Amino acid sequence: MNEESQVWTDDQSNASSDCSGSSCDSRSHEWAQYIVNNALFFVKFDLVCHAKPAVFDDDLFFRNEYRRLSIRKKESILSRFGQKDKGKHKLFRVSVIDTSKKDHINGIQKDVIISIAPKKNVPLKEVLPLTETILGLTTSLFPDGRKLMVDKIKEYSVFAKGKLVKSKDWIKSIDTEQVTVDNFESLLEGSTKIPTIIKISFFEMIEPDISNAIEIKVTNFMDLIQSQETLFDKEDIQSMSNNDLIFSMIYISKEYTQNDELDVKFCYPTRENNYLFNSRGSFVTLHSIFNQSFNQQSIMTNLKIKNVLYYTTYTVLDDGILLLGFSSKYSSVFAVKQKSEQICRFLNALYQSGPYIFNRPIEQQTELMQLCEMIRHSIKANRNCDKFEKTFAQAHFVPLPKEIQLRIDDALGELEAMDYRNWNDDFVDLFCLLTVIGCALYYKQHLICTHLSGEYMMDVETMLKNLGVFEILTTTDVKNMAIWRKFYPKQYCEDGFHEKNDAYLMLVSIGNLLMIVVLEVPINTTHNKSFSRYVDEIQDMLSYFKSTGIENLIRIWIDSNRRPQCIPTNAGNKQSGEQTSHAEDRAQVRNHDEESNASSSIKNQTIREEANAEPDDDDDSDWGQSMDSSQRSSSFDITDLSENRCKEFSELVPTQLTTGLDNLLFYYVQLEVGDGYFLAPTCNGTNVKNDIVMNLFRKTCTLIHATFENTKKFRTLLSRESSKLNTQRSLVAIKEQGMLLSVPKDHGTGERVEFWVVGRLFHSPAKELYVCHRADAPQNMVELAFRICLTCAG
Repeated sequence: MNEESQVWTDDQSNASSDCSGSSCDSRSHEWAQYIVNNALFFVKFDLVCHAKPAVFDDDLFFRNEYRRLSIRKKESILSRFGQKDKGKHKLFRVSVIDTSKKDHINGIQKDVIISIAPKKNVPLKEVLPLTETILGLTTSLFPDGRKLMVDKIKEYSVFAKGKLVKSKDWIKSIDTEQVTVDNFESLLEGSTKIPTIIKISFFEMIEPDISNAIEIKVTNFMDLIQSQETLFDKEDIQSMSNNDLIFSMIYISKEYTQNDELDVKFCYPTRENNYLFNSRGSFVTLHSIFNQSFNQQSIMTNLKIKNVLYYTTYTVLDDGILLLGFSSKYSSVFAVKQKSEQICRFLNALYQSGPYIFNRPIEQQTELMQLCEMIRHSIKANRNCDKFEKTFAQAHFVPLPKEIQLRIDDALGELEAMDYRNWNDDFVDLFCLLTVIGCALYYKQHLICTHLSGEYMMDVETMLKNLGVFEILTTTDVKNMAIWRKFYPKQYCEDGFHEKNDAYLMLVSIGNLLMIVVLEVPINTTHNKSFSRYVDEIQDMLSYFKSTGIENLIRIWIDSNRRPQCIPTNAGNKQSGEQTSHAEDRAQVRNHDEESNASSSIKNQTIREEANAEPDDDDDSDWGQSMDSSQRSSSFDITDLSENRCKEFSELVPTQLTTGLDNLLFYYVQLEVGDGYFLAPTCNGTNVKNDIVMNLFRKTCTLIHATFENTKKFRTLLSRESSKLNTQRSLVAIKEQGMLLSVPKDHGTGERVEFWVVGRLFHSPAKELYVCHRADAPQNMVELAFRICLTCAG
């Protein structure tokens, strides 16, 4: 049987039950040759090369357009043009009345209603071009030579506020007229004489431009390390020095105390460039003093070198001390504590115990040096993304609408059970030794669905962050990713399963979707053939999600700000207008939701009835039926979900968490400690990096989180010494803490906007909730936590 005929449908699988093992495994893989020591690291992706915009040359422009003019006349034209261009936009009063967005499969349509009022009568020729004078936009042509796109947005433009319109947006229409290169100016001429209200529609294309893409293959971890600065360099990294000591690691053994060279088992970077190595004696002395004199463990030490503050954390292992150093230029104190714990967890997940890798000879520590390089790059690249919620080991979970969530959940369940079609004996033998512990589905960095417990999820999340997988997904167009390697989850080892079996982590990705699978096999056995065939099954499922529009629906849902909705945090004059504009919508939220849920149930029932009209006694797989009919095992079709759900997403009325007539919610973070994920908004309309409210919220959350950590320690102390309660009266178990803050409402006035940052600690199940809301009305944190949990149910 040749490769072209090896299509596994139900009928073919029944007919080929007697095929030989060689024929069943004839499917070739481009990454088969890169499997080394029961491990594979293979990634093929397209890297888009963004060309730098050409510099506009005024002299060259006029030389080409007005070749008949003399040099003198050209210079006079340039001078007059420059003088008039500076102030002619002041001849019109332009303001935004309303804005709206509508999601589509291939992009986002943005409708902006603006009013244009001329201040005085001015000849038309003196205000040309109108696109720059009135709208403050410069345009460029699409490749078809007819359509126009936004090139640059002037500072005085009304579209510059809020960044609703971006460069490369397609200028679709004005009112009902389609905009072309011929009629754009004429459609704006009426606004130069009398006050006018017009509606301009823009369209933001989602699909990346891969015309300049380069296909790259990464076949081992070393290749990724060597090319990381070139492949994944961000704009803000260009200004950073490569000589900065961003991250350092040193392991000091207890065996050699008299020899300065032999007591250091591992050192990154090299000893000549590592301040930890030069000051290791001081760190060991501090640790000994606290341990012997005060019976306490050292946690962190601050050290200033050349006016740069470095944070050093201590981790005591079986036969030594692990010191991790971070520069204050790249990491905050709170982030350093979290990163240190995650790095230790990462090393334990890879090698089961830290001393195992540190005690190897120097020539066998190459992989550990590579991992340190990747950790350093991750800290460097995410310097400005050091958010409070992103520092935890938990994944960012995004609950999808219930219908899609259930269907993805069913698909993952069938993938784990491997019972969605009739396998022949050869495939049964191939998979019989594989045990699936659980799996999870990611969209870029967001967790979509998981069948793993909280401890497993934290191990997986730590692996994805430190292996550079998230950076690959967010900066490239992945065409094929297949990675598997042995690892040691914390819960798996605590239960003693690692003594008889091996656990493997498998990562498979196509596009923006990433499937995580944790497998168990008998210890010290090779299963490359089984793993390769299982990767094929995962890729079929991901391709099906992509072809049926599920991936696009996930993207639209993540990019939206509807369930629940956060209001913009720029505490200015826009808030009152936004609250008024949405007042009528909020009054109909409950009725709309009930109608939406009812219609969703009816559609779901209709889909099932239509599918059940042709029952399949052999199989009832949810995702097995692909677009090209290569697999026919689905009991109902979800190919019609794409357009219907996309329309429903765009028509959803935003819901609010806070109590009161107006939406008062700025931001929220709910940390589900036991489940291994956190809930938070996926997008924010303002520039979070420079937003004073969000910065204050995250700084305050670190203080409240520290209080909750003390509360947990106090409860542990009470459980151990219940008979000595009177000796701990200085400690109080705080389960809710809030701070009232205020920021200036406007630079020109003395008014201020007050807002609350409140944190609540829950014990069963273990969770922490942090909310930032305006101080207009008090909020019940228990009720807010309940409403946020409802979003997880779709």
